[in-house]
Amino acid sequence: MRIIWRLSMPRSRGGTFPRIGNLEDSSLIARKIGRTEASIFAAPALIAAHGMSLLPSDLTTYPLIGEQIAPGESQTWTLHHAAQDPVKVEFKPRMCANSVRAISEAIEAGIGIGRLPTVIGRRMVAEGTAIQILPGWAGPGLDISLIHPASRGMLPGVCLLIDTLSREAGAFL
Repeated sequence: MRIIWRLSMPRSRGGTFPRIGNLEDSSLIARKIGRTEASIFAAPALIAAHGMSLLPSDLTTYPLIGEQIAPGESQTWTLHHAAQDPVKVEFKPRMCANSVRAISEAIEAGIGIGRLPTVIGRRMVAEGTAIQILPGWAGPGLDISLIHPASRGMLPGVCLLIDTLSREAGAFL
C-alpha cells in the first residue's frame, strides 16, 4: 500500500501551512520554526496482538510503515539512544506514506508501527490511540517549517503570522 500526498499550495497571496521534514518544491519558501525528533509508535491493539518490542532489532518482526515513497523497496530507520550506539533497522514496509497525517492515521488503525514526530506521537499517546515503542530511542531530528509562496504580494497579516510563529513556536515544541 502506498499513499502519496502532494504538496499543493494555492496560488493565492495568503496561503501558509506547517511542514515537517524537507521541502521538495523549490517554488515555495520554508521558514524553519523549530525541530523535533522522530519516535516509534503503534496502536494499542497491534501491541496487544503482537506483544511489545524491546529492542530495535525486534521491529523487523512487526508490520512497519515507511516514510519514503518507494513501493517494494527496503527502507532503513537509523535509531539513536543516549546510552547506546546508533542502530539501523532495514525493512520492507507494509505501507508507505509521505504525510505525517497519513502515517498517524495508519498507526491508529493498527496497520503497523510507524515513526512520527515525537510531539505528535505524544499527543496520540495522551489520547489513548497509540503507545510509544522503544522509549529512549529516536530517529534523526526533523525540521518544522512554515511553507508559503514568495513573500512578494503576500498579505501583511500573513507576513505578521509567519514572523510571530517563527519567533514563538519554539515554546510550544
